[in-house]
Amino acid sequence: MDFTFDRDRAAAVASEVIRSLFPTRRSITGAGNREALTWLHRHVPSLRIEEVPSGTEAFDWTIPPEWKIRGARLTGPDGEVVVDLEHSPLHVVGYSEGVDTELDLEELLPHLHSLPERPDAIPYRTSYYQRTWGFCLPHSRLMALRPGRYHAWIDAEHDDGGSLSYGEAVVGSGTADVILSAHICHPAQANDNLSGMAVLTAVCEQIGPVGPPLRALYLPGGIGSLAWLSRNEAEAHRVRGGLTLACLGDPAGLSFKRTRRGTTLVDRVGDLVARDMGVELGHVAFDPYGFDERNFSSPGFDLPFGSLTRSPHGGYPEYHSSDDSIDLMDADRLAEAAEFAYRFVAVMAANRTLVRTEPRGEPQLGKRGLYGAVGGLRSRPRFESALLWVANLADGEHDLVDVALRSSLPFSDVAEAADALTEAGVTQEAGQADSHSTSG
Repeated sequence: MDFTFDRDRAAAVASEVIRSLFPTRRSITGAGNREALTWLHRHVPSLRIEEVPSGTEAFDWTIPPEWKIRGARLTGPDGEVVVDLEHSPLHVVGYSEGVDTELDLEELLPHLHSLPERPDAIPYRTSYYQRTWGFCLPHSRLMALRPGRYHAWIDAEHDDGGSLSYGEAVVGSGTADVILSAHICHPAQANDNLSGMAVLTAVCEQIGPVGPPLRALYLPGGIGSLAWLSRNEAEAHRVRGGLTLACLGDPAGLSFKRTRRGTTLVDRVGDLVARDMGVELGHVAFDPYGFDERNFSSPGFDLPFGSLTRSPHGGYPEYHSSDDSIDLMDADRLAEAAEFAYRFVAVMAANRTLVRTEPRGEPQLGKRGLYGAVGGLRSRPRFESALLWVANLADGEHDLVDVALRSSLPFSDVAEAADALTEAGVTQEAGQADSHSTSG
């Protein structure tokens, strides 16, 4: 298994994704999502756009009507344009219904949203499941509004004949039973969702057609994972684990949200990857509030799903505002997160549990060309140490992640030693002997 990763390439790809997709008007449904997914195809050729019709049941939820917004503008008493959708997709409350009316400032104020604590920023607000309309604007602009008649115009509709779009790609070679997911529904938010999309795309590109197998999901937050799970229930129960990716470009260190059970292979692999990379990984206990891990790990599926972030949702000052801009992103931080995710997938793919073909005593590695000819050295070569650790823990109860964690050796050395021992006939995968004897 090749664990090399090109950080420079990952930084370039991630930065390109953020620059290119930042202007797109994305939501939980709509043309902006299709536009973004179509653009991503240039880096992930296997990416497919799946459509789930509005009105489709997804467990306790229903896929909402597709939101189609063509324009929006709020005009003041003197004809001055207060806000215009063309200037920022944040200016309109997400999923606003159409409106074309004149009203006094007092009537208008309940439909205006601002951030008093960040007076120059536009807030990001949505109303997916309750019909209303509204505009978002800087608090300083709100405070300057004069009494009088205002014209509120939002050219939008909710199409019951539309659909929800999500992206799915299988990359690498082998059974794609590990998932990385990113949510795609936050417009003009560089850290809170574009960074996850950017990191996932950089990982997919480097895996390509021959790397460790991965199922990559680009989903509208919440409802997208419910849609995928409802359409892939049998497939979902074969998933060995995964991570959601979000908020990966801000200045905080990497943070790992534990799985629902907290002691799964996903949790151990997260710790191992951080150790091998020399990353001081923050840990967050499982919480049912968060990203799509809450649906993947719901009781009916109970999939081991963690979350990789820097700051958690709501954990950085620019969160859900126009201050969550491209300027907040750092290419090196994005590349580091991409390497972590890549290594996570690689370790999950290479991990296995071995048993010795002859478990009594230490195997003679020298006669198999696996051990140095000269003894008595002060320090044992790292590969030889890995051979001894793998051989000793090849008891059907310890997987290679266990070996790497207990030995303090890099997982790449342990995996290489395991390959060598199996090729030499010293070990085999657990259950292989039983299946051979049964078939014979």
